Amino acid sequence: MTKAELITQIEDERAELEALLETLSSEQMQQPGVMGQWSVKDILAHLAVWAARTITLMFAIERKAKPIYPQPGRDADDVWASVNAKDYAEQKERSLDEVLIDFRATHMQLLKRIANWKDDTILFDTRKFNLRGQSLADIILSNSVEHDAEHGGIIEQWATRQHLE
Repeated sequence: MTKAELITQIEDERAELEALLETLSSEQMQQPGVMGQWSVKDILAHLAVWAARTITLMFAIERKAKPIYPQPGRDADDVWASVNAKDYAEQKERSLDEVLIDFRATHMQLLKRIANWKDDTILFDTRKFNLRGQSLADIILSNSVEHDAEHGGIIEQWATRQHLE
């Protein structure tokens, strides 16, 4: 994969998610129960938080600082659930408008950081950083393309059920 292909995948997946969001009203986006107690708004805040973590990781690596990134051990599911629950508690009172601004701004900042990344070999090197055998590109894909697809699918299933009721 190249940097240009990485950017294209991120843009394509986000375009699909944005198209899905266009079909929802503000009221629907704030209705709990999409994923557990989470609303679409909460899911978008979750996506923005993970994009921000990825941007922070990239920033640290660019500055040759020690990368700070949640790294679960054997009980990865428990760690991620705990991290996500804390994030939810911190984000749940934010307005839909604030969340949408962050959701879109972190996406644009991520694309900008990737586009301006100077050394493509470092981006795809699984041995370069202590990221549990993952390259920085792997983490970027996980927290953008894969994350958008995963939660977009959940939102789409929920929206389909809403239209059937």
